[in-house]
Amino acid sequence: MEEYASARLLELVQRALAAEGIHAVAPAGDGALLPLAAKRVFLLDVARDHGLLPLLRVGAMLPVASSDPAVAALLSAVDPARRWTLGCLAAELGMPARSLQRRLAAAGGFSGLLGTVRAQAAAELLMAGEHPVSVIGFVCGYADQPHFTRHFKARTAMTPAVYRSVFQRPSPGGREGHPHEPTKRRSP
Repeated sequence: MEEYASARLLELVQRALAAEGIHAVAPAGDGALLPLAAKRVFLLDVARDHGLLPLLRVGAMLPVASSDPAVAALLSAVDPARRWTLGCLAAELGMPARSLQRRLAAAGGFSGLLGTVRAQAAAELLMAGEHPVSVIGFVCGYADQPHFTRHFKARTAMTPAVYRSVFQRPSPGGREGHPHEPTKRRSP
């Protein structure tokens, strides 16, 4: 007996990924259902090409109204290193902090969403492979490397170093690995 997945759900995932700037084509189904194997291939392709965090972020946002400007403002925060507070974001949006807190609760709350923003930024930098893990943690708003590692692992089930080794994109020059790592030289 073949298992099926919701074609509508994959369509929503595809749209949410597009809003994140990720072009992915979900398989089309005959009506409301499509084979579960097609869903698995689609999600595995997205994870392979873009890492797990975009899928986790999309999954967290599917039940939330994407038109909520409070959630959109927090998720599009350009500077994850900024010491965000609920009051600071509420002031930027021109709304009472308690109202903002209620609106963000459905999407995981202020701290949860801020953690998502920081982990997403860190994942992008880790996949690019241009900076040391300690620098990535700092520019994404984490106080120190252990704090970064602990929070990143809680969200992805991988340490930042393991995430980088699994999902790092090849560098344009063809050399993989971290550019700040010393290259080993062979003596003649």
